[in-house]
Amino acid sequence: MKKIIFVVVGIIGLLGLFLFRMVFTDDAKEFYYVKINNGKIEKQESRGGVIDFTGGMAYGYRLKGYNENGEEKELYLGSERVLKDRAVLKVGVVPIRGVVEWEEVELEEVPEMVRGRL
Repeated sequence: MKKIIFVVVGIIGLLGLFLFRMVFTDDAKEFYYVKINNGKIEKQESRGGVIDFTGGMAYGYRLKGYNENGEEKELYLGSERVLKDRAVLKVGVVPIRGVVEWEEVELEEVPEMVRGRL
């Protein structure tokens, strides 16, 4: 009986560590490239709840992003200001949390496979 409890506690502990790593660290970060389209901007308004799913950002963008292999993924990017239209961004994405960072890049810095899709 003690062995079963030990194994169950061990599995729960490993699962907890795995989830902690997924949620609170950026180790599993994957990068995507997006082009800003201000025609797809969403004005965010707080609904006054305890949890704010917009991250407190005033504006949101739902954009198609492409990783280095050209694989497509729909991404949600929040911002406190309207971003420059047609700007190309390199976006860091983590499972569960979504977009955790972004930076503007020149089109020449984007992988060749992705350039034609933006």
